[in-house]
Amino acid sequence: MATPYVIAATAQPVTVNYVNEQNVPLANSTQLSGLQGEPYEVSAPVIPGYVVTNTDTTVTGNFTDMPQSITFTYKSALVNVTQVTEQIKYQDAQGNQVADSAAQQVTFATITDPNTRVDHVYSKVGADTNMTLDKDGQPDASWTLYLDGSTISLAAVANPEIKGMHVIKTTDPANDLTQTVAQNVTNQSKNLAFVVTYGHDFDTVLNQVKENITYVDQSDQQVAAPVDKAITFATVTDQTNQQSVVYSHVGDAQAPVLDENGTPTDTSWVLYQTGQPIAFEAVVNPTIKGMHVIKTTDSASDLTQTTAQNVTPTSQNLAFVVTYGHDFDTVLNQVKENITYVDQSGQQVATPVDKTITFATVTDQSNQQSVIYSYVGDAQTPGLDENGVPTDANWTVYQAGKPVTFAAVTNPAVKGMHVVKTTDPANDLTQTTAQAVTNASQNLAIVVTYAHDFETTLKHVTENITYVDQNGQQVATPVDKTITFATVTDQSNQKSVIYSNDGEAQAPKLDENGVPTDASWVVYQDGTQLTFAAVPNPKVAGQHVVKTTDPANDLTQTTAQSITPTSENLTFVVTYAADATTGGGGGNGNNGGDNGGGDIDTGGSGNTVNPEVPEIPDTGNNGGNVVAPGDNGDQVAVKPTKKPSKPGLSNGGNAAIAANGGSAATADLVSQGAPAQQQSLGTVTPVAHETTAPDTDKLPQTSDQQNKGAAVIGLALLGSLAGLLGLKKRKG
Repeated sequence: MATPYVIAATAQPVTVNYVNEQNVPLANSTQLSGLQGEPYEVSAPVIPGYVVTNTDTTVTGNFTDMPQSITFTYKSALVNVTQVTEQIKYQDAQGNQVADSAAQQVTFATITDPNTRVDHVYSKVGADTNMTLDKDGQPDASWTLYLDGSTISLAAVANPEIKGMHVIKTTDPANDLTQTVAQNVTNQSKNLAFVVTYGHDFDTVLNQVKENITYVDQSDQQVAAPVDKAITFATVTDQTNQQSVVYSHVGDAQAPVLDENGTPTDTSWVLYQTGQPIAFEAVVNPTIKGMHVIKTTDSASDLTQTTAQNVTPTSQNLAFVVTYGHDFDTVLNQVKENITYVDQSGQQVATPVDKTITFATVTDQSNQQSVIYSYVGDAQTPGLDENGVPTDANWTVYQAGKPVTFAAVTNPAVKGMHVVKTTDPANDLTQTTAQAVTNASQNLAIVVTYAHDFETTLKHVTENITYVDQNGQQVATPVDKTITFATVTDQSNQKSVIYSNDGEAQAPKLDENGVPTDASWVVYQDGTQLTFAAVPNPKVAGQHVVKTTDPANDLTQTTAQSITPTSENLTFVVTYAADATTGGGGGNGNNGGDNGGGDIDTGGSGNTVNPEVPEIPDTGNNGGNVVAPGDNGDQVAVKPTKKPSKPGLSNGGNAAIAANGGSAATADLVSQGAPAQQQSLGTVTPVAHETTAPDTDKLPQTSDQQNKGAAVIGLALLGSLAGLLGLKKRKG
């Protein structure tokens, strides 16, 4: 038979009290409940800083129907518990937690012996604030007696891995981004707090756009160091969200160091705005001695620089070639030819000719080599091509030492003038000959001198004197005289000068000024008159002048005649008639005289008596014979028969002139001075020509005998005249 269940009655609680020695509760009382009769067991709990004073720290018993109480009495154990805590937080740059925090503690417990008041310090790695002491006041084995001043080490804590992120900094002084290193603490240490900051992981991709500039000459030889430039683009992608940002750097750069936000820490990296170009700065072309830029592949075609170039991350590399040509220094040297045309007074008569040959010495400044070019003409500095050659084809290469020629220049025709001399050594009066010069020649100056052309017009004004008898028969050699006028006209200005020459002359030879070279030509003063000198009539035996066509009607001469260049020719006729015959006494009276020393028989028979006639000096200018007119044509030569004793005529000395068939009686020559008187009376002095007249020693003569006869007749006439004068004296 089954044993029946007995239902136990609920026991009264067991109250556990925790008091100090002053019966002051140290903690809230607790109650144990159970059924009556059931056992219970209760231990004195650890109250920090206190120790149980009860002998039995564990009390057992059974629940009853009566309330029970148990009191644990504590006394102060002087236990002081402290902790040094290390806390590590994991966050991003914005302070957001990215992982659970890590914490570590070291607990220090200082136990003061209540009896001796000696402190004992214990340490324990970990958090333990409820230190349990045994009855002797000793902690359990997890606690280690701490030696004052020693350190307790907190273990290193590895930083947790977070996808797409990495530690970028820590406040741990060790700055180990992989962990928080082990930390040593003492019972005096403060709590430790570290923050490990994570940044996003960024993937950086570089892309470079390069610019290369080379400097070459025309043969592609490098003349300067090339320029290499780069712009680097960095595409930074946040690995946590795959978002990308592009940065640019002017230069050749490595992947930038990024801050926690993925931004390059080097400020030379700048944020690239999509679509906005980045520029390579302009690069000035380098200066190269003796050279200059002639072309570039830069599309801007700026010969001073490679201009700024805009690029984007997708641009191709840039390559430019700058080509240099040689610098050329051009020095001009001109050789000039100046031809002046002047008259003999230095006055210009035609436009001068100025010609130039220009030499250009082109020197390559890179090597100082020179080439000389010549240009026929007055030229400026030539434009040169890239090789230093003149672009104008009129410039030709000059061979050193080989002359270049000024073309011959024909002397210009100058109205009324002709060339008389030139300083051109060739002395060609038709032209200035071709002149050869070199680049070292001096300028040429040639003077062509012109003289005036002169036209000479001659005019002869003649005087013709004929000597004839009454029948028109020539009785003496005619006289022909000429004065020649030359009118010299300057053909350049039509000015004229008249010259005269005493005589019949041909056109004179002129000097360069139009002046006759023969001094017998003298300038004729306009308005003046030139004179044909008087011409004594010639002596014609047995004849005498009875008339003349000379308007002066002088029967002894043809008088001086004045003429001008416009005068007509002069023609004069001198007419002679036969002399009357002289006879002896006749019926006219006694011709003798007591002083005369003898009579001359002049009879009237008409016969010519030729007494001895002494020669009477011919003066050369008496012009003719003295004759007594008569109608029988006889001639009587008179000769003194007796030397006169004294001057004068005898009272019986008469002079008679035959008339109408009578005889002429001649007077005695009684005076020693009579011959001189006769010479003076028989002399005809010609009028002088204003200009130099041709020399005339004698007038034309018939014969010496005629001269002697004429002298005798003259003496007879003088004797007659003397006789007449003597008669008049007596009568007086």
